[in-house]
Amino acid sequence: MEKIRADLAAFPEIRLLPRTTVAGYYDHNYLTLAERKFYHLGRGADGVRQRLWKVRAKRVVLATGAHEWPLVFADNDRPGIMLAGATRTYANRYGVLPRRCGVVFTNNDSAYDVAIDLAKAGCRIEAILDVRVQAMGPAAERAFAVGLRVICGAAIVGVNGTKRVKGVEIVRLAADGETASGPVERLSCDFVAASGGWTPAVHLMSQSGGKLLYDDEKACFVPDRSVQAESSAGAWNGAFSLLGALSEGAAAGRAAAEAAGLTPAKRAAFPKVEAEEPQPIHPLWIVPGKKPVGFGKAKNFVNV
Repeated sequence: MEKIRADLAAFPEIRLLPRTTVAGYYDHNYLTLAERKFYHLGRGADGVRQRLWKVRAKRVVLATGAHEWPLVFADNDRPGIMLAGATRTYANRYGVLPRRCGVVFTNNDSAYDVAIDLAKAGCRIEAILDVRVQAMGPAAERAFAVGLRVICGAAIVGVNGTKRVKGVEIVRLAADGETASGPVERLSCDFVAASGGWTPAVHLMSQSGGKLLYDDEKACFVPDRSVQAESSAGAWNGAFSLLGALSEGAAAGRAAAEAAGLTPAKRAAFPKVEAEEPQPIHPLWIVPGKKPVGFGKAKNFVNV
């Protein structure tokens, strides 16, 4: 990342604005940007702490990524139940383990690599629980190669422990993937990393007046039609793989530069990344539990 910043900073026509958030996208490609220059340094910092930029752009590329959904199951508010992507960030970016022994619960491929990273960082992974009927594809193969246990067609229906996770209760799912079937099994663990899939962060697209389209295969809304001089790339555009993000980002950036009257010197060179075909996600909006859902019954939480 530092090398990329240094390479970009070498071009006088490029302005880098780190620690900056696009706050609004209005008509005629007018955007407002909130820059936190010295705000994070606290009192005593010299210079402007925050700055509001007002930009009228010839061309805009939106590539703001995607948000991970939770899997909603009974007692999912216990301390130690986290999004899978959050546990991966703790381990890889900050060198902090969520706890020592975990269960990874998923309905898509992305959590398999989370389990692998956590295992490499020193966590014991009791099992990867996948609501889909079969574990296939490169992600599952990588998990099998490092000896991780995968339980398909299974879901968490309860959590042991009150102030912290002490274990989970799981059941096998029927062929429809949405109905509990079979006896309850118990796994000991002290954290749960859950992933219900990804949804593009399309807020700015909507604010700009653009239209969205629901993608049945990816189970999320993706950009469909822009009404301004704008293009989308990467996870924002529903390309959740690394190769997809790199290729779409390069193409969108080059097209934007050319549309603005610039001539890119050369195509960007990326590290070699093998293309992977992810297995279809199985949307599961609420996990079937041992008790019916409702007031005074099973408690299922969603934080918004």
